[in-house]
Amino acid sequence: MIKIELKKKGFKSLKKTTINSMVPVKYLVMSFIYMVLLNVNYIFIKTSGFSLYLGGWFDFEFSWFSLFSSVIFGLLILYTFLKKINSIYSMLMSAIVFFGVLPAIVIYSYTGDVSKYYFYFFYVFLLLLFSFFGRREVKFSKKQDISKQAKVNVGVLRLIGLLGLILFFYFLFKNFSNLSFASFDEVYDQRALSKELIIGFDKYLYLFMKFGSGFAFVLLAFYFKSFFYFFMFAIIFIFDYLLGAHKFSLFVIALTFVFFVYVKYKFLSKIKLEYLFFTICFYFLLMISILIHTVKDDFLPYVVAIYDRLYFVTAGIFSRNYEYVNIHGFFYGGSSKIGSIFSAEPVDVYSAIGAYYWADGVVANTDIISDAYVNFGILGVFITLFVFWGVFNRVDDKFFNQNKDVFLPVLILYSISAVYSLGLSIALLSGGLMYLIFYTKFRRYV
Repeated sequence: MIKIELKKKGFKSLKKTTINSMVPVKYLVMSFIYMVLLNVNYIFIKTSGFSLYLGGWFDFEFSWFSLFSSVIFGLLILYTFLKKINSIYSMLMSAIVFFGVLPAIVIYSYTGDVSKYYFYFFYVFLLLLFSFFGRREVKFSKKQDISKQAKVNVGVLRLIGLLGLILFFYFLFKNFSNLSFASFDEVYDQRALSKELIIGFDKYLYLFMKFGSGFAFVLLAFYFKSFFYFFMFAIIFIFDYLLGAHKFSLFVIALTFVFFVYVKYKFLSKIKLEYLFFTICFYFLLMISILIHTVKDDFLPYVVAIYDRLYFVTAGIFSRNYEYVNIHGFFYGGSSKIGSIFSAEPVDVYSAIGAYYWADGVVANTDIISDAYVNFGILGVFITLFVFWGVFNRVDDKFFNQNKDVFLPVLILYSISAVYSLGLSIALLSGGLMYLIFYTKFRRYV
């Protein structure tokens, strides 16, 4: 069982943490390879004339200085972040860092786009700043065995899963004729259709099916190390893609499967828990990089399209958001409940931006940082990160005391898509993060 030591640490404390005081050389080498691969892939894609959905926004001018500076800058960010992965906050932010910030560092190194300075301030300075002020300092034993089982109320989890299955069949029969394995060019049309289909109280039932029962099945899968429960979890998220065309649902399945194999067969048992997320992201980037440089021309555009939507989305959306608000002003919540408080114009923020830059019906989803900026500017970003940091630092001590097992990374993997693709309020209420908070606070009941 993971041995965890907790040490109180206030916001004003500037003492250096002892966890990860030195990042092992192995991960420094992997960090260097990670940044080199991001550069090589970006240079190849931009110079090969591919039509990019998100990365096509930026001009490109190669220089050796840009290459070296982006690698060094990325290494500094990775080193700093890997030293501080000791809380739920930093772990949840790992998707934005590994898939968003680091590729953006590469993109902005070869362009003069003025949004880069705001990006560096929000995504590098502020995001990492809050990582330095964890409420609890966590140490993992070198002899950790994260495959040990925890005590859980299996009956409660199975009941939640059963209710979710009932809802799954309800939505399946109701929307069977509208299911589609949408291509990347069709996802926004499919999303628009699903918004018309899932209305009223069905929205809440659908969210319970996806996050409630999916949450239960994935915990049961790891508890029993059972492919059956993992299959049930995967079916629900595949259905979510078929109906709502949420690409990250497929990505969550892939990430969770990697960790499931890790736990069940212990193929990667020597990897320290705090470095596991980076290791998964590293091998994923390595795999897709090999595909980019080896597949035949007929399939290469599809691989590049996947890469574009995974690694260019953070910078691509933020740069457009930055330009849009400079022209039209901030949304101040738009058509949301927050917007009504500020008497904002009742406009759906991301439908408006999607229609402006792409086409009607396109919804330009973004992460919590860009969402905060497009609505309330610099102050919005600071307040959002502060609230996010505060919420999850309030549950860190309870979480780490009660979950000395595989559920720590499982929960983070399950919630990571919300942070990467939704605003704070939506991520908390309908993106699965509220389930994470509920689970950590009421752990003894489940």
